[in-house]
Formats: sequence, structure tokens, C-alpha cells
Amino acid sequence: GTPSIVLTGHSAPVTCVRWNHDGTRIASASRDMTIKIWDGSIRSQTTLEYTLSGHTYDVDCVNWNADGTLVASGGSDQTVRVWDVARKP
Repeated sequence: GTPSIVLTGHSAPVTCVRWNHDGTRIASASRDMTIKIWDGSIRSQTTLEYTLSGHTYDVDCVNWNADGTLVASGGSDQTVRVWDVARKP
């Protein structure tokens, strides 16, 4: 089949994608050293909310906390970072 949505914006391969618990936001991690937070609530018009930067090497994984206010990311820079995504940076 064909995808319902195609999200573009990373400048290197994407390593991980996670929906938040209520399905309204998507976090994607990439080898471009960033995490992107997408508004996933409108299926036909999913848009980039913002980009989180801070890792100094590939971002390998990302996940949401239970209430969707924090995102944790793990990178090949040997760090785990926790981001407050309740409001835009």
C-alpha cells in the first residue's frame, strides 16, 4: 500500500519514530543529530512543530513519557537527554 502521511525534514536517515500516547504528536530521531516533534493530530496535514538539537552524534532512539510532556532520547554521543515538550522551546 501507500503511506497516508510522508514526513520530510531530517537531513540524514531516521533511526526511530514514536507516537505519543494520545496519538496527537510524533517524535522522530535521526542520524542528523536531531529529534523532530510533529503535530500528528490532523492526518492529512501533519506538520513539523519544532526541532530539538543538542546531541553531538546520531540520535538512536526516542520515547514519550506517560503524559506526553517529556521526550527522552538516546544518542551515539553516549548521552540520554530529556526534553520538555509541553511547550515549544
